[in-house]
Amino acid sequence: TDYEITKWNVHNELGFLYNRISEFEKAKLQYSKSLEIVNLEDNYSVNHNIMEYENADNFTIFVNNYLLSLEKTRDYSECLNVLNFVISKFPNDIFYKKQKARFEEKVNNSTFADEIINNLFKVKHKKSGCFANTRQPLF
Repeated sequence: TDYEITKWNVHNELGFLYNRISEFEKAKLQYSKSLEIVNLEDNYSVNHNIMEYENADNFTIFVNNYLLSLEKTRDYSECLNVLNFVISKFPNDIFYKKQKARFEEKVNNSTFADEIINNLFKVKHKKSGCFANTRQPLF
């Protein structure tokens, strides 16, 4: 319906504007809302046009802005989901393949960092056995 299309356009524009003022959480939220109305596949079908003179089409502009908000909010796993979709549509595009490799590295590094942090702050359990709950008198 026209209302849904208008709503979708408003969310996309708000996402774009929030990116421009570095409000990336708000941008991500707006792009997520737009994807609830029109998913990536339909967005691609409607907005991808082969452009002359190296101009970007509306789908590419959307994806690049959405990826920016995802990266700035450190949502690397969603970046990879989006990039996998984009690469399925543009299998020869080196730029998106390099982006995917970069985000895979970030996911691996953050997983490694999470493991280190979890080990540092691991909850120590009480010892069991005959000395577990005994206290020595202070005097």
